Amino acid sequence: MRACILGAGFLMALLAGPAPAASSTKGKPKADPETVRLVELFLKTPVQDLPPESVPYFLEVATAALPGRLLHLFLAKRIELLALKRLSESKNKGSLKRPTQEPQTTCSDPDVLTPQAFSFLKKMGFNEYKDVEVAFLMKETNCTMCELRSEFTLTVVQIPGKDKKKKDPVRFLFRDDDPIIALLAHYYSGTTNRNTSFFGIGASPKCRY
Repeated sequence: MRACILGAGFLMALLAGPAPAASSTKGKPKADPETVRLVELFLKTPVQDLPPESVPYFLEVATAALPGRLLHLFLAKRIELLALKRLSESKNKGSLKRPTQEPQTTCSDPDVLTPQAFSFLKKMGFNEYKDVEVAFLMKETNCTMCELRSEFTLTVVQIPGKDKKKKDPVRFLFRDDDPIIALLAHYYSGTTNRNTSFFGIGASPKCRY
């Protein structure tokens, strides 16, 4: 019941029109009160209960204008939202994701997260993996890294360090409920994936044969 009330509140607020642009004053820009209120609702509502109409709005919120008490959780939850969206779309495609498409080799830059946001993300069902594990999954699925990011829940992030002269290392995460993670059992055990039934859901997921 609470989720339904929050969803209705989202729709009413969004249908009233877009929030004003953040004001540009000295120092950090400040988000308008309506944006702050909607972000607070967004953070209180489970992702699966968000009205689909509200999703584009929250993907466009200017994070630089958010107060610190909301920023870190917002950054993490927005990534969670996108990952769950990809997971849902991927399941609807079946085991073969991109059979007739050319390999995707261009993708967006890594998501820049604060340490606090990274910590929140790991509490939302994401786990960190090594680059060799990601490389193994690329080989097993015949997917490029960009395709693991678009067809599965691979999330590539950077956490800015104190030394601005050094390039921040990338870190790799997948959601625990992403079926692709089951393939890592072959990596850990050293066995070969024979592309048989994938833990009861059919053939192992691939981008193409």
